[in-house]
Amino acid sequence: MLLFTDASKSAKGKWSPKEKSFHINVLELLAVQRACLEFVHLLRGNTVALMCDNATVVGYVKKQGGLKLKELCSLTTEFLEWASEEQVEVTAMFIPGKRNVLPDGLSRMGQVVGSEWSLHPEVAQTVILKGVRQ
Repeated sequence: MLLFTDASKSAKGKWSPKEKSFHINVLELLAVQRACLEFVHLLRGNTVALMCDNATVVGYVKKQGGLKLKELCSLTTEFLEWASEEQVEVTAMFIPGKRNVLPDGLSRMGQVVGSEWSLHPEVAQTVILKGVRQ
């Protein structure tokens, strides 16, 4: 099974005020943890490949921890112990953010991202109608 996740510090209503102060790497792993908890009934007894656009989280999961971020190491250990208890075999793979389209879009819902753009619906309709009339 593949599980695609993403986190955004500015996602509305997704993080408590305390959680919003956490490092983005911690939020990324919390997103993974919460997704696994949500789908544990499907994951139990299976292998899940975590598809994550955060290289640090992928590294911590693959290496079962790390040295730089104590909080992330603790959360990784907690997550992997939970997975073991639930008989969920976990692997992690890095996926570039530009290829993590759906989770990235959901984690940023309602935000205007400077690197992404779209036409206002009325402008798009005008452009389309002009093209049809020509």
